[in-house]
Amino acid sequence: MLNSQEDELGRLILKLSHQIVKNRGRRAQAMGLTAGQSDCLLFFSSRQEASVTELKDYLGVTHQTAQGLVRRMADKGLLDSRRSPRDSRVVLVSLSPQGRELAARVAGRREQTVGRLFQDISPQEEELLLRLLERVYQSARDTEVLSEEG
Repeated sequence: MLNSQEDELGRLILKLSHQIVKNRGRRAQAMGLTAGQSDCLLFFSSRQEASVTELKDYLGVTHQTAQGLVRRMADKGLLDSRRSPRDSRVVLVSLSPQGRELAARVAGRREQTVGRLFQDISPQEEELLLRLLERVYQSARDTEVLSEEG
């Protein structure tokens, strides 16, 4: 049975998660994007180009979902794609000039939001929080594996 502190931590983590998801959606929508499209822009902004498979792995989605995301963003003029010269089965994707401009805006808004989120936390507290959340996340993943097995 959970003690009251564990119960409160669990509720607070859920509330924080829901609030972050809601805020992400609103920020993305204000720029004419979905949260997934916003994440996609940030992914490609840190790379010259990447494959759909690399995007899929980064976002933790299916290959079909990543392909659809790329297709919709290319239709909006935000991404360019080409076949790999080494392997014609591989599609390489990069930001278009319009995509680079929007990605810079997305990154700036994200930086402001994250800055506000951690403004009252010292660098040492951030480091401790990061280590603790990584452990809790790993426990959650381990629990998911156990649930699938049993």
